[in-house]
Amino acid sequence: MDNKIIRDNPGLKNFSQFLYNAGLKTKYNEFFTVALTQIKCLNKLESTINLPLSGAPTQVTNNGQYCDLERDVSEEIVCNPYYKYRRIDGKCNNLKDTNSGAAFHCQRRLLPQDYADGVYKGRTAYDGSPLPNERFISNSVKNKNEVFDKKRSSMHMIWGQVIAHDTIKTLQYFGLGLDCCPPTGPIHPECIIDINVPQDRLTMAYNQTCLSIARSTGCNTCRLGAREQMNAPTAYLDLSLVYGFYKPDSDSLRTFKGGKFQTNQSLAGTTILPEAVLPQDQDIFDLTACAPPTDRPWLSCFKTGDGIRGNQQTLINTMTLVLVIRHNQHCDGLAKVNPHWSDDTLYREARRILEAEYNYINFEEYLPSIINRDLMNFFDLNVSPFGQFSEYNPYMSGDIINEYGVAAFRYSHSNVNNIFPIIHKNRLKDSSLKLRLNFVQMSELWDGNKNGIIKGMCEDREKRTDLDYTDDVRDYLFFTPCAPTVTDLLANDVGRGRDHGIAAYIYYVQYCSDQLNHIRQRASLANMLCKTTDFETIQVNPLYVSSETNPRISCDSFAEFDYHLWAEIEDVSEEIVCNPDYKYRRIDGKCNNLKETNWGSAFHCQRRLLPPDFGDGVNKVRVAWDGSPLPNERLIGNSLSHESTIHIKNKTLLHMIWGQVIAHDMLKTLQYFGVALNCCPTSGPTHPECVLINNIPHDRLTIAYNESCLSIARSTACGTCSLGARNQMTAPTSYLDLSLVYGYYKPNSDSLRTFEKGKLQTNQSLVGTVILPEAVMPQDLDIYDLNSCMPAVDRPWLGCFKNGDGIRGNQQPLIAALSIVLVVRHNQHCDGLAKVNPHWSDEVLYQESRHYKDIDLYIGGLAETLLDGSNVGPTFACIIGIQFFHLKFGDRFYFEHKSDTHSFSI
Repeated sequence: MDNKIIRDNPGLKNFSQFLYNAGLKTKYNEFFTVALTQIKCLNKLESTINLPLSGAPTQVTNNGQYCDLERDVSEEIVCNPYYKYRRIDGKCNNLKDTNSGAAFHCQRRLLPQDYADGVYKGRTAYDGSPLPNERFISNSVKNKNEVFDKKRSSMHMIWGQVIAHDTIKTLQYFGLGLDCCPPTGPIHPECIIDINVPQDRLTMAYNQTCLSIARSTGCNTCRLGAREQMNAPTAYLDLSLVYGFYKPDSDSLRTFKGGKFQTNQSLAGTTILPEAVLPQDQDIFDLTACAPPTDRPWLSCFKTGDGIRGNQQTLINTMTLVLVIRHNQHCDGLAKVNPHWSDDTLYREARRILEAEYNYINFEEYLPSIINRDLMNFFDLNVSPFGQFSEYNPYMSGDIINEYGVAAFRYSHSNVNNIFPIIHKNRLKDSSLKLRLNFVQMSELWDGNKNGIIKGMCEDREKRTDLDYTDDVRDYLFFTPCAPTVTDLLANDVGRGRDHGIAAYIYYVQYCSDQLNHIRQRASLANMLCKTTDFETIQVNPLYVSSETNPRISCDSFAEFDYHLWAEIEDVSEEIVCNPDYKYRRIDGKCNNLKETNWGSAFHCQRRLLPPDFGDGVNKVRVAWDGSPLPNERLIGNSLSHESTIHIKNKTLLHMIWGQVIAHDMLKTLQYFGVALNCCPTSGPTHPECVLINNIPHDRLTIAYNESCLSIARSTACGTCSLGARNQMTAPTSYLDLSLVYGYYKPNSDSLRTFEKGKLQTNQSLVGTVILPEAVMPQDLDIYDLNSCMPAVDRPWLGCFKNGDGIRGNQQPLIAALSIVLVVRHNQHCDGLAKVNPHWSDEVLYQESRHYKDIDLYIGGLAETLLDGSNVGPTFACIIGIQFFHLKFGDRFYFEHKSDTHSFSI
């Protein structure tokens, strides 16, 4: 490890030594895990899932003393359940797990890590090759035409940044600003190295071949296994950016008089934050230096609970100032009505009130604007009506979710503008703030422009959420005119996800069931029929006749699929037999079950609920219990048949035929290799595969046709490779995978495709409507069913149709009509997918319509279509909703919780 981190400042040296030791133990656990994987004791999955269940050896390494990451011992009563104030470090919020949500605690995850080596190396592509260069991605998605949100202001953007700075801060190699671009000497192991930065106008102008990104500090879990990351502030919505999260730092912000925070005066006499005086106010978690303007180098940065990060840019510092002023206002108000209260009581009560204000704004005003009211209801995040209260859940973790901090809640980086207006009461003094010139320097606030900056953010519209970052953060982040280099926030955001081993976007889509929910919302038989016919209206459920409870509705009322949910920027992998990561079904149904690859596949033996009951125990058809023949089949049919037909009052014929669609999809027992056996010969031996039904009873039809026998061939036996009773084969796959549309053996399936844009073949009817393609003999002969097509005698040229079900798909027009509906729907999906994925090949379009892996979660999430009323797409909304659900119900001090001494409900 790097001993340069230990510096002369005593406080800094003390804390740096602590982080140094904690980091050393983290690396020990990583190296031990890597060793196990290299000697083949573990595979990648085991190192990620199983190994963390084992603790790391502690006797020799003294590893256990750094598990708690305790920095200071508070004078408050430790974990007193009746103590109504939060600790600065977040401990004792959860009385069952005192470190849950605390400062310097490990982040948790929704999905397991995806590191290249299963332990700590940054994520690679599914095939092991490097992922696309982060700067290349940033350049590729850049759009020159910025689009602004129609209703959200820049105040919306900066409030999101307040929440982010309150809850998330991943430390980078103990705060040391590593130079991760050669040739400054050997590359530090904690660097993310990507030397081959694509050449663009800026990197060429600055002669830059590398983006310098240091890795996030690992978190010591005292467990073997894959790397985790530490979160420095508390995870709770407790305004850590104002109050701090480390007691010495927190104390340095206070006046210890009247409960108030320290403040200072600007050059214009307005209130600003206190000046950070070095070295005593050095941010021990981030050694980035303040960069005052060259013409006024005496304008220092400010001291905040968030350290130097509170000075990243003027806007976030302005909001911190607003919150500090508000705290001090609460102190004044409380002191008037409680003159006997001590400084400490005033400080804590003012903090308690400000946190309640803050959380009311978060849950009542901010959250509904980013994940909409529907998801607010789903996650139970709405502020309770007057007189009602929420319930704290001690079993819910308050820790920060890695995917929330490193991806989902970074969405607001895309909302940042280049220029922000400064609007004064005297409009003649209006000016503007150019972001690239206001990183890590606070001259606008020193000049007394706080009110004008706030007014400007309230009047200015934020940029719309998308992949198009504004230039001032994509090219000029932390720009220094005297030493210009490209620092790309979008590339950094992508790289940070890879550094943290965040799994690919597609897995979070699956986790949040985004595409599945989209299909659920839009998949209905009524919608499908409307989209594939010329209907203008249809009943809500076509399986039932129209009625008051099943009314007819306009076909225009159905929403079309949003194919942007299937949009991607990379090519699909080629199919590998039984590759568990391959996301498409095989036509023959194999590899669905990876343990039993033939289960459910085409031409597989059927299974039974009860053992077979053959006449001889092996092969002959069943007989009566006493050994005599069973009653004649035609006799049973005649006995059960009625002259009059009774119709079900509310079900339509479509209900019947949809059942036939399902039956034809999954059931087809073959008969003696498809040969139509004559089992009623007038002479000669009867074929052994015939079921003889002789002496049928005389009825009006058998008499008219002079029939005395019914010809029935037996179902083909299935080879089980074992002795025993006969079993039967099913031809199609047994899964609900539309075998009747796509087929179930590859030559037949391929014969149905156009091999252009993923589509299935179609034809035109005599009136120009879409029908199935004509079956041309002999090449389209159904080799599993040799029954012939029987066109109308007056138009013998009208052939049967080619379909995945062979000649059986032509049994009757109703089943063929539904097959047309499904084929047309497939082709419509191909058209929709091709529009949003013009790079997709025919094979990908075909496979996607019938039913990625390298896309980064951050890129995929930002590319999604925004939900109605939301500022993010469905995947980010899902992750953010989960995080705030935990921050609300897993926070014992949340202001609305019922019957707790620390809540406002008493």
